[in-house]
Amino acid sequence: FQDFIIRLKRVGAMMRHVILLGALLAVARGASPTTNAVNTYKTDGTLDAAGSLASCVAGDEAFPEKTTVSFGNFQVDYKKTYKRVVNTAVTPNKVYLLYQRGCPAPTTETAGPNNGIFAVPLTGVKVDSSTFFPWFEYMGDRGAIRGVNGMYTASQCMWKNEISGYTKNVAFGVSYDSNGWYTMVDDDTNSTTPKVRTAAPEYNGITSTMSGSAYPTGPAQIVLSDTLEKDYYSQSEWVEYVAVFMNREKQVLDHSKSTRERWVCHSTAANQNVVKKKILWASYYNVTYVAWNADPDSATLMGWEVRKCDHTSNRHRHCKLITAAGGIPAMADVSKLPEAKKKNDGFTYQGMTSEEMIPFLADVDVIILGSTYCDGNTLKGDYSATVSGAECEAGWKDVIRAVTDTTNPGPALNPASYQVYDTFRITDPLGGTDFNNGVHMEPDVILEDYIKTMYPMVNTDHEFVWLRNIMTEGVGSLHKCADDPTKVGCAETGQVLAAKCTDPSAAYVLHMTGGCGGAAGGVYPRWGEDQSLAGCALPATWAQLTQRTENDVAFETGGLGNLMDLPRFGVWLCEEGHACATGDSPFFCFVFDEVDKVFVPWGPDSLLQLTNHTYV
Repeated sequence: FQDFIIRLKRVGAMMRHVILLGALLAVARGASPTTNAVNTYKTDGTLDAAGSLASCVAGDEAFPEKTTVSFGNFQVDYKKTYKRVVNTAVTPNKVYLLYQRGCPAPTTETAGPNNGIFAVPLTGVKVDSSTFFPWFEYMGDRGAIRGVNGMYTASQCMWKNEISGYTKNVAFGVSYDSNGWYTMVDDDTNSTTPKVRTAAPEYNGITSTMSGSAYPTGPAQIVLSDTLEKDYYSQSEWVEYVAVFMNREKQVLDHSKSTRERWVCHSTAANQNVVKKKILWASYYNVTYVAWNADPDSATLMGWEVRKCDHTSNRHRHCKLITAAGGIPAMADVSKLPEAKKKNDGFTYQGMTSEEMIPFLADVDVIILGSTYCDGNTLKGDYSATVSGAECEAGWKDVIRAVTDTTNPGPALNPASYQVYDTFRITDPLGGTDFNNGVHMEPDVILEDYIKTMYPMVNTDHEFVWLRNIMTEGVGSLHKCADDPTKVGCAETGQVLAAKCTDPSAAYVLHMTGGCGGAAGGVYPRWGEDQSLAGCALPATWAQLTQRTENDVAFETGGLGNLMDLPRFGVWLCEEGHACATGDSPFFCFVFDEVDKVFVPWGPDSLLQLTNHTYV
């Protein structure tokens, strides 16, 4: 027994030595991180320190915060101290190896073939598309953008960084090829002397390039393929792709999840509507644009363009957005368009005249124009010609009036209540629209914009963010706030925007209105629930109503669709001129009770918006 006690004490001493050795090793290696290492920035928004680990040993878990991909065509595989990112949207796939700064870099021999190996988070990025600006800004990494390919943005702090010189507009004055950055300048004042190539190594600290093109220009090229996605939500998920390069997975994944929740909630509410309204996404070109290769099938012809819904194309995202908003894409049925104007792709109808569009537009409820851009060429056939905001607006309104059938204009083109929109509610200093930047970050908000054009009562709290009624609020890209500050969508100068950036380190501010649904709870109010309408009666039978002549009080009727509650409630009826009608519609609506054979008051048509539409 005594020997046993001695042996037990020796074992205890050995265990203490093992525990102490483990503690010493833990101190030497450093505790595993609990969050991803990210860049830090100074109060002026410029880079302070690159995200790095003080020590890193093979086998350590360098990325405790990870992402999951649900819709986008890319993959992320975590390998302890590095990530393997695959862009599966392009063929062949693009593969990138991202290792935590401070950890050993993987090699092609150990990690496989790839298109680039990067220390993350990235610190000096050239961003080839302004679409990606809000992604970096939301993550708090605006200061990582050191080069851009044009300033098509209304971001105040992006303009501040560009004007200060911290971020260079690489679209002007400097180029890049296999030999690196360079400039081409004359070495004397003789204009006939050939320009001399001058090297510009490590231009402005740019060490990587993010581009939506398969052939980007710049060092260490990273290809983003968000525009190849077939719906806006999948397209927006590419912000997670960028987040992987910046170690911001958790922040962005949380955003993507909440965005998806709001998208589903708003879509569910909108699709409960009894009436399905028809929306058209279309384009109009004032001039013909000839393709660079002179291919007639690649040209853009003057006139109207409509692209038929095609689930195999990235253009299908417009159709899916309309459907998610509870509408019917007018592009789903193009039987009224002239076959002679269909291009070889089988889906694009182009170069259509106003007369050819009128029959197609007869039952369209809402028209959304992809662009109402103006310049001297589009209005006067001369790029050097000066065009005012007033001229631009007048030109576009003439385009809409030309397709307005004066005898039977249809819901969208009724001169008393035009429902024609463009995407220029926020216009950047260069005449571009912020729509293309914002919707990729906030697809749930453009969904709300679309819903509001058709069913404003679904979320009464929502105000338009990107869509603008061109006949009542303004149209075109040339209105300047300095000349007409009250014009919706007027553009500030870059200098004015930069002056408004009071906190260069501030993140992108989301436009979302909060929850889902508005005063009506996101759905139509249930008939019979509003006690203030109890006195709104329709003392008539179906037989009496059907015997009315064209000189009597008019009424419209239809099925309840998704709101049907059989065997009792299946049909609605709206009577014109009813005393309870309010707003801009003279109709008041009821639901017929099949059991008690009475009309139950539902609400004014100005709220329900049931009349003069196709019923489902």
